[in-house]
Amino acid sequence: MKPTKRAGAKTSAARISSFCALLLSVRIITKAVWGSNDHCAAQPFLDDEDANQIANSAYPSFCFTEKGSLHSIALDMFRHSSPPGSRSFRKLRHVLHRNPSFHINFPRKIFKSNQESLTSMFTSNGLMQETTDIPTESNCSDITLVETLLHSHCPIQNPNFVDAGRIIIQTEQTLKSRLGDCHASLNCIIVEFSDYNFRLLQEKGWGDSTILLPTMHQHPSRLVLIPPPQDKEGTLRLIPFVNRSIDVSFFGLITPRRKRLQEEKRKFLEQNPNRTVTLKQVGSLKTQVMSKAYGDSKVCLVTHSYRQTSGGEYHRLSEFAPFGCIPIMEKFADTIGIDRYTKCGRVLFADFGNLFSHVEDVLRSIDAGVYEGPEEFAHVKWWNKGVQWDSLLSDIFLFDSQEGARAS
Repeated sequence: MKPTKRAGAKTSAARISSFCALLLSVRIITKAVWGSNDHCAAQPFLDDEDANQIANSAYPSFCFTEKGSLHSIALDMFRHSSPPGSRSFRKLRHVLHRNPSFHINFPRKIFKSNQESLTSMFTSNGLMQETTDIPTESNCSDITLVETLLHSHCPIQNPNFVDAGRIIIQTEQTLKSRLGDCHASLNCIIVEFSDYNFRLLQEKGWGDSTILLPTMHQHPSRLVLIPPPQDKEGTLRLIPFVNRSIDVSFFGLITPRRKRLQEEKRKFLEQNPNRTVTLKQVGSLKTQVMSKAYGDSKVCLVTHSYRQTSGGEYHRLSEFAPFGCIPIMEKFADTIGIDRYTKCGRVLFADFGNLFSHVEDVLRSIDAGVYEGPEEFAHVKWWNKGVQWDSLLSDIFLFDSQEGARAS
């Protein structure tokens, strides 16, 4: 049974496209005068029927081109928030050039892979990583602080540290007032992972201090499966879908909103008594438990924790994607890259109430052998190529110089 097509989906998409075109003509003038970061959002989701057809079709060769890569999503995000000459672009350059070294501080172990990616990005851009001295009041002004909102050695609320060079990596689905303090400082830039959150930051007037990058993507995943899902030569050694013993897996904090999943699970199992569903809250450091389950699951499920309208759960998605399960996720309020996540990452998006309907569709496709063959885990190869963090900033600044050359 195919999911019901949303009434008016294509009409709505056409209206949004026309609205964006109208806004663009106005914003070209605005940008010329003010260098504003106010940009129209990318195009909305594919409708359910189109997404279902993509998921069940031959894997597109487009995904292994430059334009189809995860790296291209990173570039699109940055160019959306910070085109050449914009205030946030100029502020990023200023902060990067302020000090020769940086200290990165991600206290939570779940962000270990993200910290490594960002370290690679900054060191490849010529900055030296300070690994011995922890920033203190005496040397905060000499080191660029790369930190989350969860902890700071030199808090921006302290008047003594307001002018320190600082890069705040935004990791949360809710925006804190300290981001406003960053905007007020000439030497602080916000790195945001969600274009939905970016729109909220713009509404607060903080967009000119914000750049978009997929910093919540884990590459590689912090989860390790023994034996690993690929060998040293890069050959995938994943369990074929037909041999996997778990039909659906979900791991995450069981918030009041997510408790609805328990009822959805009960109804699903009543109608499908031979299916298996793992729906658990486990500690974030129970990595072997999650790794084993993901590696043996056909479908991996994700919902938003607290509200329907929310940025993407990229940390969780990139965590289980290398294990090959088909991701079924509650719809994001983000728009950039959705086409590639759907086509290349085989991610299916649905409203909360339709998640298990999509689960049934995917399981039937697996039972029918739709994914069997050499492309069964092509989406894993796409995920494993990841974002090229060591060249990302140089790619961004190269684009800026090329645009400048065209303008002249």
